[in-house]
Amino acid sequence: MFKKENYRYDIDGLRGIAVLAVIINHTNKEILPSGYLGVDIFFVISGFVITASLSNRDNKKFLKFISEFYSRRLKRLLPALIFSLLIGSLLISMVDAVPRNSLLLGLSSLFGISNLFLISHSTDYFGEAAEFLSFTHTWSLSVEEQFYFIFPFLIYLTNYGKDDQKFNKKLFFILFSLTISSLILYLFFYNKNQTIAYFSMPTRFWEMASGCICYQLYNIRKYKINNTYKKIPIFSILGIITSLFLSNNIAVFNTITIVFFTLLIIYFYNENLYIYKLLSNPKLTFIGRISYSLYLWHWIIICISRWTIGITYWTIPIIMILIYLISIFSYYYIEQPVRNNKNIFRNLKLSYVISLFSIGVTSLFLYALNIFTREYKFIYIPGYLNVLEKKAWDQVPCFSTKFPSECKYIEEKKYKNNFYMIGDSHAQQFTFIVQKALENSDYEYGYLDDTSDFKSLWGDGEIDNAESINTLIKFLKPNDVVGIAFVRYHLNASMASFVKPTHISLNKEINLNKRSEISYKNLKYLIKKINAKGAKVVLFRDNPMLKTPNIQISVCSLQDKLFKSNICDISEEEDKHTRKRQDMVFSSLKSDLKNESINIHIWDPSEFHEKIDNKYSYKDKNNRLIMIDQHHISNDFAYSLGDKFKEFLISNKLINQ
Repeated sequence: MFKKENYRYDIDGLRGIAVLAVIINHTNKEILPSGYLGVDIFFVISGFVITASLSNRDNKKFLKFISEFYSRRLKRLLPALIFSLLIGSLLISMVDAVPRNSLLLGLSSLFGISNLFLISHSTDYFGEAAEFLSFTHTWSLSVEEQFYFIFPFLIYLTNYGKDDQKFNKKLFFILFSLTISSLILYLFFYNKNQTIAYFSMPTRFWEMASGCICYQLYNIRKYKINNTYKKIPIFSILGIITSLFLSNNIAVFNTITIVFFTLLIIYFYNENLYIYKLLSNPKLTFIGRISYSLYLWHWIIICISRWTIGITYWTIPIIMILIYLISIFSYYYIEQPVRNNKNIFRNLKLSYVISLFSIGVTSLFLYALNIFTREYKFIYIPGYLNVLEKKAWDQVPCFSTKFPSECKYIEEKKYKNNFYMIGDSHAQQFTFIVQKALENSDYEYGYLDDTSDFKSLWGDGEIDNAESINTLIKFLKPNDVVGIAFVRYHLNASMASFVKPTHISLNKEINLNKRSEISYKNLKYLIKKINAKGAKVVLFRDNPMLKTPNIQISVCSLQDKLFKSNICDISEEEDKHTRKRQDMVFSSLKSDLKNESINIHIWDPSEFHEKIDNKYSYKDKNNRLIMIDQHHISNDFAYSLGDKFKEFLISNKLINQ
């Protein structure tokens, strides 16, 4: 059994809880919405442990102190990271036709800057793009590595640990000041730029620094944790578990809460208390000890699964077994042998030469693989199976309320007949249908302003504040047509939650919620304004939405090739059930406005979406692409609907024949 004197086994237990929370969250966010906060637990633990480690080191000689510190860090972090990068980069290149971003992200992680790579690309950690990059998770390693470039110098400059010093006022007040500053920075950027708030070291410094402060205070603790304090650890562990289950809509509160409870658990340690015996359970502490390998490999396996077999209830057990087995291999045959090899790392110069050589070789490998996969597709497996892949849209025809612009300036077209599309990306995709329907006509057409001004259409905000809508109303005239479209799941979210591209169980009854009621009110107000200008309105019902969230179309096609079935196709009943709120809002608007002698028209593209085995599919029976992702249609399919939409416009006298 693994055993060390004065070793805090409970911290390994906390690591175990943290890494399991992260894995569960990354596998299925619905089960543990805030499980990603396990990373924040790691940050606090890192601060505590690194301070404990440095406090016992001889820091009289600066170069020796610093060089030994970084040698230990390289020995601890580099071998398993390089192993995961080498294998992970090959795997992603086998399933992603354009693995460039994954490979460059992996390359940046070698130099401790993958978080900066994600910031520079404005990557949303919770978004679809991040889920299909194989090394997104390395951002947290980079944050820690950047912290390590600062903290040892603070230890040295404040002489912490000198003469067995347990508490250093200079270090304490410096860390306390930086912690407060970093927390303020985190709160500021969370409202301004969540990518920076999430990925940058300055906005994460407070979490690691609080762990450092905790060690100093723990070190001078003079009292035994008795009955007076024994309930604090129990409430703290319950607080951590509760925080993991809370919605990520209150991410700031959850983050601060979980850091606070982690600090309490670490500070109030008493090996005789039951909660610490529970945290020191050998099975849990083993998970904690292999947590680094688990963390490195879980995302890679999950990412590759998204590209291939998908994340479903029947594939999750397979994914979990793979993560565990590869992590065990990494721990016993990569991490431990290098960490326990005293011959290599006894000589500092040799250890740095080996580390730099390993980084150099791995960098060249990733760089070469990036060039190779750009020019050749030898290792791209779906290429041998004639898998259908997403094709980018053509340039969306557009209007703009701003001048100058690449789009048609709305004021210059005020004497033309115009067909304006407004809404979200679904309005953009339907613009291609309008384009085909109105070619060779006297109508100008296009999507108006790629802007957040249209959020009020689906109940997010007040419509009076939308500048683009107010400008549109100003220039509308008789014979103009306004098409309104947005994805259905906007209306399925509560006012306080983020929208999710998920289907609703058939067992769940659907009624109008607050957001859909506001959407109804805002749309009614807008339609009356449009009608007052003599223009006409077409509401576009949502097109079918595939079953699996954030799915790559190549995954659907690959599964069809390998298994003769896929996790993408959706029954008409399930699809219409999820669209019910949008249908209710649109139908109510049509009937209610008719009573006020205002006619609006509703067009449903799903009527023309071909079904395979009675299910809406990503392709038609001739193997042509209908969808390019979970809920956007392809260019070709949009153009194919042009004639159908033209018939609709003419039959309803919306345009002249």
